[in-house]
Amino acid sequence: MQALLRVIVGLAIVTGVGGLAFVRDGDRLSTDIAARSQKIVSAVDNGWAGMSIAGRDVRLSGNAPDVEARDRLVKTLDALPGVRRIDVATGILARQSPYEWKLGRQANDLSFSGSIPSEANRLAFSSLLSTYFPTLKVADTARLAAGAPDNLGAMQKFAEDVIANLAAGSVSASDKALTIEGVAASPAAFAGLQDVLTKLPAGVTLASVAISPPTVTPYVFSARKEGQTLTLGGLVPSFAARDSLLADMRNRFATVSVTQALQFASPTALDAAWADNRSALLTQLMRLRDGTLTISDGVVSLAGLAPGVFEREQILAALAKLPPGLSLGQAALTIPETPPVDNLFPPPADAAEPVFPVVPPPQIVAPPLPVPPPPVPPPQIVAPVPVPPPAEPAPVVVPLAWEAVRTPGQLVITGIATPALKQAAGRLFGSGTIVDETVTGGDIPASMVERIEKSLDFLARLEHGRLTLNESGISLSGHAPSPAIREEVMAGIAALSSDTLKIAATLTAPQPAPPPPPHRCQSDLDATIRSGVINFATGAADLSRSSEARLKAVADSLMRCAEARLEISGHTDHQGDPDDNRELSEARARGRRMAH
Repeated sequence: MQALLRVIVGLAIVTGVGGLAFVRDGDRLSTDIAARSQKIVSAVDNGWAGMSIAGRDVRLSGNAPDVEARDRLVKTLDALPGVRRIDVATGILARQSPYEWKLGRQANDLSFSGSIPSEANRLAFSSLLSTYFPTLKVADTARLAAGAPDNLGAMQKFAEDVIANLAAGSVSASDKALTIEGVAASPAAFAGLQDVLTKLPAGVTLASVAISPPTVTPYVFSARKEGQTLTLGGLVPSFAARDSLLADMRNRFATVSVTQALQFASPTALDAAWADNRSALLTQLMRLRDGTLTISDGVVSLAGLAPGVFEREQILAALAKLPPGLSLGQAALTIPETPPVDNLFPPPADAAEPVFPVVPPPQIVAPPLPVPPPPVPPPQIVAPVPVPPPAEPAPVVVPLAWEAVRTPGQLVITGIATPALKQAAGRLFGSGTIVDETVTGGDIPASMVERIEKSLDFLARLEHGRLTLNESGISLSGHAPSPAIREEVMAGIAALSSDTLKIAATLTAPQPAPPPPPHRCQSDLDATIRSGVINFATGAADLSRSSEARLKAVADSLMRCAEARLEISGHTDHQGDPDDNRELSEARARGRRMAH
């Protein structure tokens, strides 16, 4: 009996130990199933699936994007060793096509609407927004829906990068196409957006982009000229305005290095000719040796060193005629100082001190004894010798030293000039465009008159330039409106030069550029025509020399507008027979068309 009791107790102990081992192995198996199942569920696209474990049983939850996705997950879990049963408690999301969503910003509020594939994706996107915008409130009204693009996460991150640079706006998605609109938070943010837009996720396209730069006040544009370098800074309203301004400066001043650090912003009031007006003011800045230009909310300030008195007066005259929307604040223009007269001819550095001879003191000497005068002979009569009249003084010849400075719409002549030279300038430029600050004098040989007039004709064809005449010859420098005109003028100067009259020319021209817009062609043509009147001889179709030169300037202006259509008409006065006048008008127009 006691032996039997010992056997029973032994069996009980063994059975208890075995049962304890079985329970512990079951816990380990359940933990292993949970770990492996969770790894599979976490890898599901868009994280739509949820899961719980009860022993060896797996329960699935969540909303699958479609039946195929749900069945694939069930099949994968069912293949795990140790899994006894899978309880499927999932739903199937409605499919959206196109798949649309929108992220917006207004002041301190964010909004997210449209479709989202899962609660896991919503949580991840909300966490991303909270990280980048911790102080903004997020209103999430997105609904669960299937059909999301495979790179939805990358698209959401890109949308966040865009919204971070906007003060107000939105990013809308339709499948893999994005629409972006809004106002940049700052000029720097507007520039940053240009970089962001180049980093689209793979396969994503931009349906449209409408981003405006911010409105800024004061609205400041600035420029600085140092020698042959022009630096532009401050604000511009658009890419088109910036590109137009840079192209114009580089074409007008081909030898100048133009750099820029411009940013984009919108002024409170934008004039239609923004780029043209800034270009005109920069042209005045370029006439200085060094200087700065600032335009703050339409108030213009220009300061710097002008080459001379005449250039300074020309610049001040241009600033007095600013277009509507601009006003002059300050013009601080200086000119180079003239050295004192005493220093014009300084003595050589090695000049020796002057040495004066030593003069002995005077000695007192007794006067000599008086000597009687010699006898005086009788007077003789001598025929008078004719005395020639005094010679007339040689005429004083005033040396010729004359200069003409050409700028758009104006000619300034200085120095010593003959009346014939002044008349030639008047015929070629029109008296209304000439500032005459010359002194009448000098002498021009008849053989030089025609060559000087032709040189003035060449100066008239330049956008800006300088013609200098002195005893050593003629020199012409400046900027031609096109390479073709530069070549014509250079060839003409070479033909004029001779052994008796040296003529030199140094001309620049812009690089070939696309034709200007029609309104620019018309404005340039109007400015050229206003520079003077084109007159015909009475009752004839022949032009005077000055009118020929003026018409040539009109033709030069049109050479940059190859696509422009031109209407040429001729006129007569009311005197004479109407039919004859009509034929004369047609002849005048026809002759100009054939000539140019």
